Amino acid sequence: METTSGRRGRYYRNERNRGNGSPVGSASSGLRDPNSQQPNYNDEDDINLRAPGENKLSSYYRPPQNSGFRRNSNARTSPAYHDNSGGSPGTSAAQNNSVVIKQKDHSVAGGEKFNQASRESKIERNPTSVSISYIPADEDHLMICISGTCPDMCPAKERAQRERLGDLAVFERLNGDPRKTSASIAVKKFCRTISISDTRPSDIRPLTVLWNTLKYLVKLLDTSEHGFEVVHEFVFDRTRAIRQDLTIQNIINHQSIVMHEQMVRFHILSQHKLQHLGNNKDTSLLHLNLEQLSKCLKSLLDLYHVTRKSESNSENPAEFYCYYVLMNLGSHKLWQGETLAVWFRSIRPSLWKSKKMEFARNVLRCYRMGNFKGFFNLVRDSTYLEACLMEYYFNEVRAQAVSCINYSGYKLSPFPLVDIAELLLLTESDMEDFCSLCGLATSTDEKGHKFLPVKQVNFNLPAKGFPQNSCPFIEGKLASSNSLEITRTLSQQ
Repeated sequence: METTSGRRGRYYRNERNRGNGSPVGSASSGLRDPNSQQPNYNDEDDINLRAPGENKLSSYYRPPQNSGFRRNSNARTSPAYHDNSGGSPGTSAAQNNSVVIKQKDHSVAGGEKFNQASRESKIERNPTSVSISYIPADEDHLMICISGTCPDMCPAKERAQRERLGDLAVFERLNGDPRKTSASIAVKKFCRTISISDTRPSDIRPLTVLWNTLKYLVKLLDTSEHGFEVVHEFVFDRTRAIRQDLTIQNIINHQSIVMHEQMVRFHILSQHKLQHLGNNKDTSLLHLNLEQLSKCLKSLLDLYHVTRKSESNSENPAEFYCYYVLMNLGSHKLWQGETLAVWFRSIRPSLWKSKKMEFARNVLRCYRMGNFKGFFNLVRDSTYLEACLMEYYFNEVRAQAVSCINYSGYKLSPFPLVDIAELLLLTESDMEDFCSLCGLATSTDEKGHKFLPVKQVNFNLPAKGFPQNSCPFIEGKLASSNSLEITRTLSQQ
């Protein structure tokens, strides 16, 4: 086998035999003299864009020409996640009216890290529009960070525009005037599409303003002047705008986690209350709320994962891991396409042994095994928000219970309807209606007591499903107010 030195010698001889007049080690020959101290670059190497110590794989991002990107060689090295200042040291966020794109370090073969300052770029203010949602937020891609400077719950520019268009919610109108508002009651609306060229730090609210805005919105849940569906629609939209501002600024700390926790609780409480609006119930509100509940809970679990080894982690992640399980009792596939059994393996032992996760596993076991008595006994031991999530499965478990009683009971010993209703958390009249929907008839003895005869052959599930009956037992678990239920900590439950 030919050695390396042998191959090098053969290449040198071939170059001399060609007679091209290019000395060994010159730039035109493409060969490097072993005695020369100058580095050798191939034609494909980009000397201008590549930093010292940077290999070809780590320089995968190159700004296109005339794209509005330029290299900022004076930028300081940024931390791993969020930098409150957008430019050089000593420059405030208000003075630095630009958006910074930051990239994490990549190791090279020699164990060195290329100069991170040479990898930062600034987006110039130009007509080219870059969508925030287009740039992925994974650790192997670029991240956009903007430090907000808006001092109010709603930017002044947006307030003026909405006053001019009469686009003010009932909670934002000054003295009931649909074209007049103030900074103390107007709250920034959620915007589905945002372009970098149109976004300024003055349009984004910093963390302290976002925190006060959420506190203001939560207090609105206790108002009695308007129906809950009106309050929900307003708070639903404004909390989405809060999450959007947190994401744009890439804020990852304890306060951000607490805000996500409160927003998850709001969506769980809303899901329960929207189901019992009577004739005013809007199924689209239920669907949209459940969708945002899933997204907000997913973001919260991601924050738990990112901050699991830092001081920013929350005191009560077990509560929200429990909510995740209760939302997916009947699901065979979850967000990541994995089963619930596989998802359990990723949970830390400290969470797995917590009382909340033990409760969630017991609920899952009773639900999957058809143990309706154990399921409703766990409902009695649950908190208000846990019961709100379990309520989604009530009618399914009740139908299994009635079917089991009907087919397994002794024909000469009918079951008292009041006992079945107490077991399944229903009133006696609601239990009679439930049996009628399942095709089962009830009987009454000479004392007026109602019974459910067994071995009936007409049992079937209703084609249109079961109506959602209100459960007084769940309402008895609610705290003194909606806002207290959302803001209270695990120790207060």
